[in-house]
Amino acid sequence: MAVSLLPCVAVGAMSLMLLTACGPQSGSVGELSGPSTAATGSAEATRESNSPPTPDPGLPSGVSAERVHKQDLVDDVVEQMWRSSDTSGYATSTVDIDALTVEIMWRGEPPADVKRLEGTTKDGVRVSIVKVPYSQNEIDAAGARVFRARFRGQTSAQVTATYANKAFDGLVVEISSARRDLTALADQLAAIAQMPVTIKPGGASVELDGAPDPQPPPAAS
Repeated sequence: MAVSLLPCVAVGAMSLMLLTACGPQSGSVGELSGPSTAATGSAEATRESNSPPTPDPGLPSGVSAERVHKQDLVDDVVEQMWRSSDTSGYATSTVDIDALTVEIMWRGEPPADVKRLEGTTKDGVRVSIVKVPYSQNEIDAAGARVFRARFRGQTSAQVTATYANKAFDGLVVEISSARRDLTALADQLAAIAQMPVTIKPGGASVELDGAPDPQPPPAAS
């Protein structure tokens, strides 16, 4: 099972109720915490760091102690990343607990203390770093520009949410309803956002892409 990690801006999105980023989450990959490692008797043997813990009868139904141990291992990688001296290039990360993999998306060259995580850890967690055009901070800033333009009357688009697309190479802008001028609107919002924009009309399956225009965005008619 893969779990996507996003900063706490409406789970990677910007909504009408939240226009500024509140920073990256520093918690764990999932909601489960590992069982206690305290000794429970003289017969208990010392375990290696990569050995699964003794089953905990207090675990939720269907969740094994081995899986919790695996989650702890991938949690440790993510926590090390957040302890970096510079996380400004962070975009997002995805973990697969069962496969013990962590994929980190990063804008540009990651700092040395993030780069060193790439490869396979001593506990068998495989870590890959994928370079992307935009960081989460840049996506948040672009979304804030779009919402400011709406509230200042610089666009007639009824924007309801903004967030990064899957590849982190552009912004998805959700609007409340379909319009006939979606192509022009996509270009206008791309100029405002200063990055490529995909328009996602509410209740419609059509998506149109816009490219940034170096000229100032036209005023709403």
